[in-house]
Amino acid sequence: MVPTALATSIDRLVDRVVVRADAAVDNLLRALKDLGFRAILDVTGDEALSASEISERCDLPRSSTYRS
Repeated sequence: MVPTALATSIDRLVDRVVVRADAAVDNLLRALKDLGFRAILDVTGDEALSASEISERCDLPRSSTYRS
């Protein structure tokens, strides 16, 4: 799901997302540099997980899973 704040700056295509706004690009790149965030993306790629499950699988504090 695309966050509401970015909904006007992202176009969904069949198999990729195109980000068109500079601020959205900066936010995306900043998030991808965060190893915890990348771990969360990795474990949630195939299934929805609760914050507790994400925290356990990524070995992250639960507060970090809510922040991401």
